[in-house]
Amino acid sequence: MDIRIKQGLNIPLGGKPEGEVQDLPLSKRVALDVSPFDTLRFTLLKNVKDFVKVGEPLLEDKSCSGRFFVSPASGVIKEIVRGLKRRLLSVVIETDPKQIPVKHEPLSLEPKPEEILTRFMEGGLMPHIQVRPCMRIAHPKHMPEAIFVKALESAPFMPPPELQVEGREELFAAGLKVLSRFCSVHLVYKKGCTFSPFTQAQFVEKHTATGPHPIANPSIHIAALHPILRNDQVIWTLDVSTVLAVGKLITQGIYDTSLVISLAGEGLPPSKRGFYRVNRGVCIQSLVEEVEGVRYISGDPLTGEKVHANGVLGFYHQGVCALPEG
Repeated sequence: MDIRIKQGLNIPLGGKPEGEVQDLPLSKRVALDVSPFDTLRFTLLKNVKDFVKVGEPLLEDKSCSGRFFVSPASGVIKEIVRGLKRRLLSVVIETDPKQIPVKHEPLSLEPKPEEILTRFMEGGLMPHIQVRPCMRIAHPKHMPEAIFVKALESAPFMPPPELQVEGREELFAAGLKVLSRFCSVHLVYKKGCTFSPFTQAQFVEKHTATGPHPIANPSIHIAALHPILRNDQVIWTLDVSTVLAVGKLITQGIYDTSLVISLAGEGLPPSKRGFYRVNRGVCIQSLVEEVEGVRYISGDPLTGEKVHANGVLGFYHQGVCALPEG
């Protein structure tokens, strides 16, 4: 099916990212950012000065036993950041040159849904899966009746999903196959796309989408293909980076920390604008230099969050924008 919208707007902003993906070294500091989860309360499983591995549980959701938030890097916990009423905001890690992952037992590509959920819980993937309606995170007791994978972007400056998957096609295919064990999987990509991992994907229903921003919003895809008519319906939404993480966790037993992001905006010199492969939770300071009169945004310019150069990339964000103030 071709999903089309006419209402919307592609905002013309200067400073677009261009070029091929460049690999950046691991930053000296990364963080598990849990500020988006303001309705959750956590049990802290580690303390300052503890050494942690990649994918090791740092926090447990008090409302859902066993739903872990895991470390994006291997190293020593430097700081636990809290906000109003001591609400936990992030866990800062000083990275170790040698990255040691927690290794789970790989599963077959045809496991039972219960086995997959258990692995998602212990491997830290549940927070990456968002649930419609109400933008919650996946819960083991609420099984999805449909899964939507967003394989297009329409927000300004965000990296094309093809860049996330390029060179990692096998993991993407494995992730789709695993997700299909739950229910029907809808893969939505841009009309006219020729990227074979999308157009020739198996175990999914393929759809195209055409129109201005916000055509990439999964809610538009759901309304067209699997409308939500009751408040007890559960639909999972994932982006392609999460599908890659699913594939890696199931086939290799390792939490995937690799992410392609964009650096963009007129507040950056042209030589710095582009696409970069970084570690999840990367420190903004390792990506850009702080300049007076420039606003830094983690995420896209429309829905992202203002950050300082000593902040970190948001949990769900795939870009950093630098825009002149005023």
